[in-house]
Amino acid sequence: MFCVFTNLPIPPALVVLLLVAGMVLVLGVWLRRVEHVTGDADGRICPDDTCGHRNPPQARYCASCGRRLTE
Repeated sequence: MFCVFTNLPIPPALVVLLLVAGMVLVLGVWLRRVEHVTGDADGRICPDDTCGHRNPPQARYCASCGRRLTE
């Protein structure tokens, strides 16, 4: 039986590890792009420096800390 990994200078486990790491990186980039496209980046950011929660555009109070978002 022919084995694909017999002529490789690196062990098969390392090949599998590199493939999994590549897939995780691609998935991370894809998820960031989906988040950007869906509009999660829009909205009001809490003015409290310790909170920084991103709220919906229509929110008047922060959903995390309760601070007023409008002046």
